[in-house]
Amino acid sequence: VTWMPQYHDYALIVFFMVPIYTRYSPSVAFSPIDFIRSPMLWADVIEKFEGTMTAAPNFAYGLLARRMKQANRTFAQDTTLLCADMAAEPIAPSTIEAMKEIGIPEQAISTSYGLAESCVYVASCTHTQIK
Repeated sequence: VTWMPQYHDYALIVFFMVPIYTRYSPSVAFSPIDFIRSPMLWADVIEKFEGTMTAAPNFAYGLLARRMKQANRTFAQDTTLLCADMAAEPIAPSTIEAMKEIGIPEQAISTSYGLAESCVYVASCTHTQIK
């Protein structure tokens, strides 16, 4: 489940290209604007479609946790969420704690370090001779 746009490298590969290539795991995506307007929509979509994987930057999980706490809401104890990946910006330990407090299983919380720059060069080419 993602709200990240298709033009974001992580979202493009993980939530759009892999499902097309593997024909195995369907993705559910919605607009980043809808997420910003209503962060709890993210949790609603995960629960409605029994999402097993999602990803976002630290700020998004923090925002979701604050809104869910304000609404006195948590993920169901039997949540289907197996991986909640966090990357793209520094990760605050307080955000990880907040994720656990709203019912995201500790074993599902995954932190990552993105290095999109490395694949930009690998995927580029030139038709001029470099000296």
